[in-house]
Amino acid sequence: MTPSVDLPVSDRPPAWQAWAVPPLATAYAAALVVVQGGNWPALLGPLGWWLVGCVAVVSLLGTGVTRLREPAPRQVAARRIQHALRAHVDPGPELRERADRQAASLAGHRWVAAFLVVAPLLFVDSAPWDRAVLAGVAVAALVVLFAALAVTVARSARDARRWLTDPPGPPRVLPPAPPWQRVLPVVVAAGAICVVAAFLLGLVAS
Repeated sequence: MTPSVDLPVSDRPPAWQAWAVPPLATAYAAALVVVQGGNWPALLGPLGWWLVGCVAVVSLLGTGVTRLREPAPRQVAARRIQHALRAHVDPGPELRERADRQAASLAGHRWVAAFLVVAPLLFVDSAPWDRAVLAGVAVAALVVLFAALAVTVARSARDARRWLTDPPGPPRVLPPAPPWQRVLPVVVAAGAICVVAAFLLGLVAS
């Protein structure tokens, strides 16, 4: 057990994390527009790039507003709980129960991470392969983005399982795992099988 109470250095994410959101969101939107271009050719014209531009502007404005104003109490609490789970430290009595509940909820997300690894296969068949370079770059970008998201989700799940195994702070009864965690592995496995099967059928059909 770890009796110490620890708080993050700041009650908001570092500037680099916040300002990384707009380019990542824009890259995801651009890649998604391109890979859907095989089914919807209009997306490869001005319409698609207008959509990408809207995502870029909205994400930039949202990040700027968030950085300029003071974080709300709920955001501060969420930030402290996130820090506690990641660093495996006690967030204090006022947040301890919420941290326990969040850990119980996040612990099963490793299965979600496994699904994210194969999720880009959904977009391969719809990509405009008559423009091979553009389609290849878009699919590669989605693979990288989904892989990064899978790693982030897997790390959060790992930190949550470590918390539940050895909860920092005084001894206490931890909340039970949410009921949906019992069926999540089956749902994710079925989803992953469907994604791979659809990809293989698309290859055969083409």
